[in-house]
Amino acid sequence: MSTRQRLAVLLALALSASGCGKTAPSSAAPASGPSGPPAPTTPAVVEEDLTTPDVKLTPVAFVFDGVPMTIQAPQGAKMESEEIRSIADVLYGKDCSLHITRSAGLAEEKGWWKKGTTSADAKRYLIEQPDTLLLEANENSFDADKSRVYLLIAERELGGVKYTVGLCRPGSARRADLSTKAECLLALKCVKTLALKTEGTGGPGEPEK
Repeated sequence: MSTRQRLAVLLALALSASGCGKTAPSSAAPASGPSGPPAPTTPAVVEEDLTTPDVKLTPVAFVFDGVPMTIQAPQGAKMESEEIRSIADVLYGKDCSLHITRSAGLAEEKGWWKKGTTSADAKRYLIEQPDTLLLEANENSFDADKSRVYLLIAERELGGVKYTVGLCRPGSARRADLSTKAECLLALKCVKTLALKTEGTGGPGEPEK
């Protein structure tokens, strides 16, 4: 081996020894910051949409147990019958009825759903107030199907008397039946207008403003 070759070999060995033990910098970003691992991502809170359907309401006047009353309901609404004085049914749409009784039945209805029986199993409560109950039922509840899984029942106190109003199917014997969410929200809009009839209210020329 010539002198020049020996020098080349020695230079190569020296360069190799000088790089031994060093780690090449990683191009990947560190998994955590200086304060530890990143906090888990919290899902965004989605508020329930309780927008009332944009449906024009008109007054419906009736006499309930000798008391003149009025309620705003969709156009074409009518009383089913005024012969039964303890019950009033305001029919509208294809198969919707506002079932009005002279009683305070909301607390009993709430208790029934809170028990979670096989026929009344609530999935979640959209509105739970002293005078209003709007819930979504599980599919194993009575009459539940993919579209009608919501229930609305409410109370109104007028002239010192409590009235319970539920959204039902015409001819139903229940306080309230499972309906669609839109049907319940529209019914709630109607229920809020239930009032004692005074002079000048309830006429055909006085629709909701």
